[in-house]
Amino acid sequence: MTQYTILLPELITRQIIREDQIHEWMNKLTDDELIQRDQEIYAMMEESGVSKTYPEWNTIYMSMLIDTDVYYNIFKKNWAL
Repeated sequence: MTQYTILLPELITRQIIREDQIHEWMNKLTDDELIQRDQEIYAMMEESGVSKTYPEWNTIYMSMLIDTDVYYNIFKKNWAL
C-alpha cells in the first residue's frame, strides 16, 4: 500500500521555498518532491481501482489534493495552539 513520503507534520515545519503553486503546502516542496507526490497519488489511485478515464481520474486526483490542503490547514491551525 502506497503512502506519502513527506507527511503533514514535516510540511508544517518547512519553510515556503516557492510561490508558483496554488496551495501553501505545495510551495514547501521542491520540483522533485512535487513529482514524487504526484507519483504517490497515482499509485494510490491505481491501488484503489480508480478508472483511468475522464472525468473520474481527474476528479479523484483533484479531491486528493484538496483533501491534503484541508488536512494541512487543520493540522497547521492545531499545531499553533
